[in-house]
Amino acid sequence: MGSLIDELSKKSFIIVSGKGGVGKTTFASALGFRLAEKKNKKVLVVSIDPAHSLGDIFSTEIGSKITELARRLYGLEFDPVKIFATERDMLIKALSSGSGMDLQALPVDDEMIDFLLDMQLPYEFAEGIGFMKLFYGLIEKKEYDIVIFDTAPTGHTLELLKLPEFLESFYGKMIRFRLKMSRIFSRIKALFGFTTDDKADIALRALEETKKEIEIVRKILMEEKKTEFVVVMIPNEMSILESLRLIGELEVHEIPNKNVVVNFVRIYSGECSFCNSLSQYHHRQLLKIKEKIGDKNLWVLPYLSEEIRGIKSLQKIADHIGRLTIGQAIDLISSRETIE
Repeated sequence: MGSLIDELSKKSFIIVSGKGGVGKTTFASALGFRLAEKKNKKVLVVSIDPAHSLGDIFSTEIGSKITELARRLYGLEFDPVKIFATERDMLIKALSSGSGMDLQALPVDDEMIDFLLDMQLPYEFAEGIGFMKLFYGLIEKKEYDIVIFDTAPTGHTLELLKLPEFLESFYGKMIRFRLKMSRIFSRIKALFGFTTDDKADIALRALEETKKEIEIVRKILMEEKKTEFVVVMIPNEMSILESLRLIGELEVHEIPNKNVVVNFVRIYSGECSFCNSLSQYHHRQLLKIKEKIGDKNLWVLPYLSEEIRGIKSLQKIADHIGRLTIGQAIDLISSRETIE
């Protein structure tokens, strides 16, 4: 097993995901800090979790503008719904402006617009569209050496992965069919001298352009040399089950995932009976994790007895990234070592 930092420093895109509350943002932030500091990389950490905490980790306000957090390290708290809403508003404006069409023409009607741009779509769909648009923009600009995505909890991430297939579904095909029919009838009317517009053409091009962008992103997501999906978990039953489900979905979608990080592992031996009990419980869970997903590179981050906030405390977590394999952590607990 090679160095985790060395391996991830060769990637262009790192996606961090896992169950809510497992410390994804802390890990993503510490990883970005370490890659910028030790590997001289220009790194952007992007939070796409609706409950943003990236700014809290760095004790600074970030929001929707890219903010410098440290030397060569930048952050962005990204709201995918806003991008989706902006795309929707632009398309509605294009569809609704200057039709100049007589009553007998067949434009894309209001019902069609609602069908195409239904704001009642699940949040995960808007999140997926927003994520893909942002990802595509970063591919095009090539401004950062590495982009780290701190994603929403597992369920949202799984829906994001399904988005390309969704666009190929019956729903997507029906949208294109209706748009094409509208365009065809508009051209037929033009043959008889009636006024026409290109509303259907605009909508169809917008849909096809989005589909093209998503296909490019999908290709990058599946490219092992450029992308790594890091699963973050904690040593308890629910997290193990959810992580197994996420890992299975990544395999189905052929997205590279070699590394799993087990966070908040209590490595302790001392006078605190609760701490001792927790350490022994985590020991049993680590053995279970090793048995169930031992084909992955399994890394452990110890539970530290301080709140992780600000560069100094974040650096302490960064120092531990890639230092402990799961086997080493098991041995440390067995030999009654303590990491505070």
